[in-house]
Amino acid sequence: MHVSTNVLQPNGLSSDADRDEIVARVVRARRQPTPQDRKFTSGTMWIDKTGGEAYVLIGINSGQAIWKKIT
Repeated sequence: MHVSTNVLQPNGLSSDADRDEIVARVVRARRQPTPQDRKFTSGTMWIDKTGGEAYVLIGINSGQAIWKKIT
């Protein structure tokens, strides 16, 4: 999995004390995500290459990943 981080500083979006970050996390797999796919952070996108659908991880609740279908 490739993770890319960019810290925004122009236009007052960031300061030295508190930085805003855009972090791209994308999983490409040949299946849908399951509640057991919980080793990722909130905001991770999951692309099901077989089904042609996309999901985003909205959080972990009671040890289970909550993935929301977005396509």
